[in-house]
Amino acid sequence: MSQFHKSETFIWFCCFGCLMLITLFVWVLRGLQVLPGLTSGAIWVLLLLSISLGVVSLFSATKRY
Repeated sequence: MSQFHKSETFIWFCCFGCLMLITLFVWVLRGLQVLPGLTSGAIWVLLLLSISLGVVSLFSATKRY
């Protein structure tokens, strides 16, 4: 059971890290005017998704069986 818990937590943190990197990459590209057509709503959605995924991964890390 504990091995599944560790791998589940690892997956959540990897997803959080990937989404955070994508968000930062899109934000930088928009700031450099590479993606000028991208609305600020898309940036907000990416930010909120990454924050919520970070909260889920933290809850997964502190979950006890």
